[in-house]
Amino acid sequence: MFYLIKNNVLNSFADYKYDNDCLETDIITQDELREHPNKVIVQNGVLVLNPNYEQEEEEKEAERISHLKCTKRVFVLMLEQLQYDYFETIQPLIETNRQAKLEWELCVELERSNPLLDQLGSQIGITSEQLDNLFKFANGEITQQEFLGE
Repeated sequence: MFYLIKNNVLNSFADYKYDNDCLETDIITQDELREHPNKVIVQNGVLVLNPNYEQEEEEKEAERISHLKCTKRVFVLMLEQLQYDYFETIQPLIETNRQAKLEWELCVELERSNPLLDQLGSQIGITSEQLDNLFKFANGEITQQEFLGE
């Protein structure tokens, strides 16, 4: 089943005659609605496109990524692939930051949500997005080319 979107309201496609003004972007499938249930909401008893859908999805994705983990070994090897030498760049930063040293020496795994990673990353020029991709790659969610930005 298809739904036709007119003025952000979803209507059964059967309720409308197809005309040349109907764009592909005006049509949404039932499968798409199943895959993205938050894309529509009920407002005043009518199905309408959720105006906050993209923002809500971005927030969910950020929350999901924040729970990704990897071992310190994998983390260091990934940084090496980004041309950051552990002994010359990373280790000296850890040694000069008491909290970083404590966490590094006492943890088994690193969790992406740790703000210390962003702090250390920014000191050596690694963006939050690169850190996100590092954890995604370490968890098998993206390819090495995507991780390296190739």
